[in-house]
Amino acid sequence: EVGGETVGQQKANKTESEKRADFRQMLIDNGVDASWKWGQVADLAKKDMRYHALPTMGEKKQVFAEYLLHARRLAQQKERDEKREMMYEMVKAMQQWSGMSEDTRYDQLAADSEMAGQEWWG
Repeated sequence: EVGGETVGQQKANKTESEKRADFRQMLIDNGVDASWKWGQVADLAKKDMRYHALPTMGEKKQVFAEYLLHARRLAQQKERDEKREMMYEMVKAMQQWSGMSEDTRYDQLAADSEMAGQEWWG
């Protein structure tokens, strides 16, 4: 009991949006990522009461599907950002490379151990 209300009353007083947010926060707090399957999330019911924030299985699965979609989009954006940063680093390094000229060929660049050892070379 908290503030004169039982846990059940607190749950009943929450809006649908708050219940969905609680369930989503449970997913975040338990490290759920885009590779998880529904069965793994269902196992959380044994150890996290927020699993029961949403009353129906359909609502739980819907929030999980939305969460996965968001997680995949974030992962894709992160990958794009990392590639963009790596491309920027490559161009910057090539501009600063002492052996760079209009006549420079790929094999000359590849032969330079300083350049070939860069993370973006890979």
